[in-house]
Amino acid sequence: MPATRWKNPYTALVKTKPQLLRPFCDNTVADDDVDFVKSALARFDTRFCEIGSGSGGHLIELARKHPGTLCIGFELRFKRIYRTAQKAEEAELNNVLLLRTNGQLLEHFFPTRSLDAIIVNFPDPWAKKRWRKHRLLTPQFLTTVSRLLRPGGSFSYKTDHCEYFEETAQHIERCPELELTYKTNDLNSTPIAEHLIRSEFESLFISKGLPINYLEART
Repeated sequence: MPATRWKNPYTALVKTKPQLLRPFCDNTVADDDVDFVKSALARFDTRFCEIGSGSGGHLIELARKHPGTLCIGFELRFKRIYRTAQKAEEAELNNVLLLRTNGQLLEHFFPTRSLDAIIVNFPDPWAKKRWRKHRLLTPQFLTTVSRLLRPGGSFSYKTDHCEYFEETAQHIERCPELELTYKTNDLNSTPIAEHLIRSEFESLFISKGLPINYLEART
């Protein structure tokens, strides 16, 4: 008897919360996907976007702290984004929007100068040299970030990976539309740490005694 092929139950579950979570079937962007996002944007004057929002620990707390701000999460993993949707419902938050798609498609969803903050916490570093072409934080992506942010808007980035961090800082310094305003290789030794929300990965790395790299840039 052939083995039963395992099916991820969350593939179907992400389709059960249509007012909160856009499930997407692949990396294409349909007109109704864009319209869905634009409709949500129209309800809020302030918009924050987190790329790689994981299971929502950071995004949900951000939404709690800023009830008048639309907090948008991009996440590819079915289980993680579904868990985020559950947390948003349990907290009765009406300012969360979830997109189960690739953060590299960011520019397809938002008009120029439409976001107040873009946040990237602990992206995959694609550490091996032959994998680096898959990294999110390229000069091209940061140019997109600068175009989507409103004047004075912020880009923030946390990682435990020192080489990727320094590479990204150099990209920002070469981007004329972004100004690197803050940079530290040990976030938790600075006063700013107590004002920032920790992500799940951040708490894990701190428990292992690893320093957190953090930077901010503004348009």
